[in-house]
Amino acid sequence: MPEFKTKHEYAQWKAAKMEESQREAALNKIWVCPECLSSNENAVTKCNCGYVVNERIFPSLKGNIKSQELYKIILNEFDMFNDTSAIFLSHYFVKRFPNNEEALKLKQRMDGYSKRVVCGNCGTENIYNPEYYSKDKCQKCGELLHQYLGTDRPLQKCPTCGNEVSTKALSCPKCGEPFSGSQNRLWSPGVAALLSLFIPGAGQIYKGKLGAGIIWFFITVICWYGGWLAGSAVPIIAGLISYIACVIDAKNGDPTKEGG
Repeated sequence: MPEFKTKHEYAQWKAAKMEESQREAALNKIWVCPECLSSNENAVTKCNCGYVVNERIFPSLKGNIKSQELYKIILNEFDMFNDTSAIFLSHYFVKRFPNNEEALKLKQRMDGYSKRVVCGNCGTENIYNPEYYSKDKCQKCGELLHQYLGTDRPLQKCPTCGNEVSTKALSCPKCGEPFSGSQNRLWSPGVAALLSLFIPGAGQIYKGKLGAGIIWFFITVICWYGGWLAGSAVPIIAGLISYIACVIDAKNGDPTKEGG
């Protein structure tokens, strides 16, 4: 305790210490959202902006955490190869302590990670946007991408379209082709669409829907040739629409079931 010349100086010092203690106690009862930086009570696990707090990193978001303390936690996460948590907390640090010298170091470190992220749920490759870290979702399935940032996920090529996707994907996000081992498929969406592309209805027959294939074939052919013989554009346009719908219908469905 410092020395005081007067009782007034002591009273001022005591009031300041009490105010600091109260402020520290108040900060200890809240956590700061990494997305919008708004304060939330510890009992609340979801911020008004929609961010849901992760139990593992919750202590790092507490209101009274110091920049040096958080920086040490982040470095430890990197040392332990917990890249997902480290990158997440790095973005949080830069937002919360933007003028801190450690913020620049973390920015430089984060720049070394790829901004192209393959979704581990469906296999779609996405462009990662660090500005909206916790809300950046997969463009196809809506999976949060931050959990896959900085991870080296092996890729596989789709046998139908050649698109490179995650080895954990159950199907190709581009053509819908299920991968072997994911399910016991009875037909391929890619093959079905290709068959109907050349012969309307052939894809439906390949899937096991003989009646549907015959109907699609006759509808498309009758519209085309009827319009050609009559010299009218209306049946030809209807035939073109029917042709496109036939290809889409051939591709859609459940490959694990006969007829889709």
